[in-house]
Amino acid sequence: MMNRIKELRQQKKLSLAKLSDQLKKNYNLKISAPSLMRYENGTTEPKLATWQKLSDFFGVSVGYLQGISDIREPFESHTMEEWWDKTLGYMADVNPQVFDEERKKHEQIKATKQVAPILDVISKNESLPDNYIDYNVEIKDDTTKANIYKATSMLAELGRNSSPEAKADLQRITELLEHLEERTQLPPELGGYE
Repeated sequence: MMNRIKELRQQKKLSLAKLSDQLKKNYNLKISAPSLMRYENGTTEPKLATWQKLSDFFGVSVGYLQGISDIREPFESHTMEEWWDKTLGYMADVNPQVFDEERKKHEQIKATKQVAPILDVISKNESLPDNYIDYNVEIKDDTTKANIYKATSMLAELGRNSSPEAKADLQRITELLEHLEERTQLPPELGGYE
């Protein structure tokens, strides 16, 4: 299918010269009227950045402007996260089983990205500099990283909870952490440092 530049330009009742002026004025995009004609006819292909500015000008998605999609409206936000959420929503309607698998994978990827800064802090504050461990490199399994994030977020939630039970749990965790260094003197095969 041919792109929709000409169709959208004509809907706005703009000549090629007027469109050229508007693009220069509004987007600092310098495209001559003859170049716009070549874009419309498909004899010259715009760069991706030009497609984006043209789609912004016409208020349509890039795919719609290019003639490769019937989805006219652009996403409200161009973030990958929002695009992924919309894609997953569509998949849930079309194929719930595939959606559930993809959602789980996506949630795991999100969790591993969120735990990375936490693991960086732990790595930087390693108490034994001779045995420095970069946990983001050492923990290769994404499921493990996702579980670490889940456990860390549950601890954070526990810290925000003011109930007596939560306070008691936090006290118990604090006591365990205070005695943790004693446990790290174990031989490596039992969980200690080498």
